[in-house]
Amino acid sequence: MTELNKLTTEELSDGIKNDEFTISEYITAIYDQIDKVEGTVNSYISIRDKEEILNQNKLIEKDDNQPLKGIIVAVKDNINVKNMKTSCGSKMLNNYVSPFNSTVIKRLLQKGLIIIGKTNMDEFGMGSTTETSFDGVTRNPWDTSRVPGGSSGGSATSLISDTSTLALGSDTGGSIRCPAAFCSVVGLKPS
Repeated sequence: MTELNKLTTEELSDGIKNDEFTISEYITAIYDQIDKVEGTVNSYISIRDKEEILNQNKLIEKDDNQPLKGIIVAVKDNINVKNMKTSCGSKMLNNYVSPFNSTVIKRLLQKGLIIIGKTNMDEFGMGSTTETSFDGVTRNPWDTSRVPGGSSGGSATSLISDTSTLALGSDTGGSIRCPAAFCSVVGLKPS
């Protein structure tokens, strides 16, 4: 069987629509990969419980009007997701849990995407290596002796280590563009 955590968004969407595999099988493949690599690369500051995501999936699996339903998205830890920690990689905000979803998260959820967790970043986005997070250094999956770029390094490494299919970052001075280049993934900075 194909390694589901390695498929593109289009391949996943088509496979789910054509009943080649279930969203639950895909989610399980992502979590299995997290178990294998997260201890080495440290892409995530927080990861949602697998059972919670599988339960969310049961609700969206029935909705055929969501072309991206069930696709896993990792979210940089400076973007608010309701009931999840948003620390911005800082000790100062380490216990802050967002009471609301940011606009981009609302839009992703409306399309049926699943937020898996919050990715590591340089503290308050003030860095270019993802080495200054309170939650530890993120390592480049291609060569763990190297940095993944920053400040959205956790988002880039989640993609390249196959622990998410899509990822959100933010960029004011290269924070998407640098990790994309360092990790060989596609990064888009809206202007």
